[in-house]
Amino acid sequence: MGAKRSNGSWDSGTLGIAYIGGVCSAQKVGIGEDKEGTYRGVRVMSHELGHLLGCPHDSERYPGFSSWHCPWYDGYMMTYLTNSSNSMKFSECCDEAITKLVMTTRRVCLVEQIGIRNIKKTSLTHKLPGEVLNRNRVCQISFPDVKDIRFATDNGTARCYASCFSKTWNKTLYTLLPDHSRCNETSVEGIESNHKVCVNGGCRTIRQQYPVETVKKWN
Repeated sequence: MGAKRSNGSWDSGTLGIAYIGGVCSAQKVGIGEDKEGTYRGVRVMSHELGHLLGCPHDSERYPGFSSWHCPWYDGYMMTYLTNSSNSMKFSECCDEAITKLVMTTRRVCLVEQIGIRNIKKTSLTHKLPGEVLNRNRVCQISFPDVKDIRFATDNGTARCYASCFSKTWNKTLYTLLPDHSRCNETSVEGIESNHKVCVNGGCRTIRQQYPVETVKKWN
């Protein structure tokens, strides 16, 4: 996927695009890229849905929409940063923008149930990425340009961060584990608890459903 810049050049790094506040209007359009087997499209589409529901990028503002007071480097969903569990949550600015939009008359389509299921129930899966991807694959997906990247079992996966090591680079890189990865293994992979998994970057007790997390107010 790519996009044409304002100067006419081509940006091949674009992963998604959507109109800010476009929901329930003629601009209710968003598109995102997903590479099969990586699950990256989940975050891409969450980001684009944030735009459609009224969220600019954090630290940006446009007429009628603002996330000016939320720093980009806090690394929430409406940035491109993925170095902390914040990247799996919307910032307070985005929460407020969505609340503001759904309190207007433009929310009508959000409360109407007119959707038609196009995916057969037999095609659905109840497995989350952490139940499908092994640790080496998580490292490879996170650092695709590092050819010999591997999960470093001797560093464990405490608090849902995986250590990935490259012999060529002689360097350890870190990435977040996907939802429902075991998050409190010992230093030997395979000896693990049956009670805690990663959910939105945090290590939590396994549940059938998880409560909604809210972002603390900034001062």
